[in-house]
Amino acid sequence: MRASGPRRCSATGTGLRTTPASTAALVALLEPLVATLLATLFLGDRLSSAGLIGAGLITTAIVLNTRGHR
Repeated sequence: MRASGPRRCSATGTGLRTTPASTAALVALLEPLVATLLATLFLGDRLSSAGLIGAGLITTAIVLNTRGHR
């Protein structure tokens, strides 16, 4: 079941207060990346070379940020 309304805002606020800014920014970038990947896989959309480079940069940033917090 998905949280909506005040519960969702409360969970988001709590997460933002307890998460480093760099991690929160990268997690926010995951949504368009996942949407693009799903559209590519299921809808047959094609990524341009700039889109592929952008996806690679976002993925690299997430991996490097995750490794830095261990």
